[in-house]
Amino acid sequence: MKLSKRLKEDPYGVSSFVYLVFPIIALFSDQIEGPKWLLILMIIIFSIDYYMMIFHVNDHTSKVKRLIYLLIHLIGIVYFCYAIGSTFVMFFFFGSFALPYVYRVSAKSLENYLYLTTIVMTSIYLITQYTPNAIIVVVIDLIVVIIAFTNFQNVENNKAKEKIEEKNRYINLLIAEQERQRIGQDLHDTLGHVFASLSIKSELAAKLIDIDIDKAKTEMQSVNQLSKEALEKVREIVDQLKFQSFREEVASVSHLLQETGIQFNFENAKIAKSINKGRQSILSMVLREAVNNIIKHAEATKVSGCLVETDTGYLFKIQDNGKGMEPSATALNSIEERVKLLGGNLKIISNQGLTIEIEFKRGEL
Repeated sequence: MKLSKRLKEDPYGVSSFVYLVFPIIALFSDQIEGPKWLLILMIIIFSIDYYMMIFHVNDHTSKVKRLIYLLIHLIGIVYFCYAIGSTFVMFFFFGSFALPYVYRVSAKSLENYLYLTTIVMTSIYLITQYTPNAIIVVVIDLIVVIIAFTNFQNVENNKAKEKIEEKNRYINLLIAEQERQRIGQDLHDTLGHVFASLSIKSELAAKLIDIDIDKAKTEMQSVNQLSKEALEKVREIVDQLKFQSFREEVASVSHLLQETGIQFNFENAKIAKSINKGRQSILSMVLREAVNNIIKHAEATKVSGCLVETDTGYLFKIQDNGKGMEPSATALNSIEERVKLLGGNLKIISNQGLTIEIEFKRGEL
C-alpha cells in the first residue's frame, strides 16, 4: 500500500514510526540489560514487523500472518521494556490504533485479548522491577487501554452508521419504486384508452376526408373533445401527485412495512374522509415520518395505529414494539413541526416501544 494512502487511512500508525528512534538512541547507553547485538537484532526485526503491520496487513491478510506480526510486535515491546526501561510501555500506543483501524478487529477478538494480557503482564513486571516508575507505568497503561477501547467504540459506531445509511437507501428506493408504480398505473388507467381512441379516430378522419367531409369533421371534433379530456385528466393526475389522501398513505406505508418484514395494522383510516385535504396531507406526512423513524431506528416487528373521532376533533395514534426513543430525539422534530401546523397536541411515550399520540380539532388550517 502506498504511503500517501496509508497516511490518509491511519495517520497515527505511520507517524508512530518516529518512535523507533528511541531504541536506536538507547544503543549508545551503557545501561542496557543483555548484549547489544541482541538489542540491535531486535530493533531490526521490530522495525520490519512494524512496517509489515502498517503497510501489508489488510482484510485479505490471513489470520495466522496477522497473529505472527502482532506477536513479534508485542515480544519486541516486552524486550525493550526489559532491556532499556519502563518508559517503553509507550510503544503499546500503536496497538491501540492498529487493532481497531488496521487489523479491523473487535474489542472481544483474540488479538485484543492477547494485546491486553501483554500490557498487564508487562506492567506487573515493570512495577516490581522499577518501583519508582510504577505510577508512570500505570498512568501510561490506563491511557493506552482507554484510547484502545475508545477507538473500538468509534469503529463500531461507524459500522452502525453505515448500516443505518444502507437501510435508509433501501427505504428510499422502496418509496421511489412505490411512487413510480403508482404514477405509471395512473397514467395507464387514465390516459391509455384516451390515446388509443385518439389514434383510431384520427386515422378514420384521414380516410373519410376525401369520401365524406362531414363525417370527417365529426371525427375531428371528437378528436378535439378527447384531447380536452386528456388534458383535464393530466391535470387531475398532477393534482393527485400533489395530494395523497390519508387512506392512500396508510395503504402506501402498509406496503412499505410489509417489504421490510414489519407487521402493520391501522384502524379507522376511513374517518379521514371527514378531514379536509390540507389536514389530511399533514397527517399523511406525520404517518410517513413516524413509519420511516420506526424502520430506521426502532428495530420493531409490529406497528399499529388508529384514527379516532372525539367530541372536539380527532385522535391519531401510532405505536411500535421496538426499542423506543427519547422524546427529545431529533428524529421527532419534523413531526413536532407538523403537529404545530395542525394546531394539535403531541404526546410521546417511550415504554416498551414508542407511542405517538396527536390530538387536533376540527376545522380548516
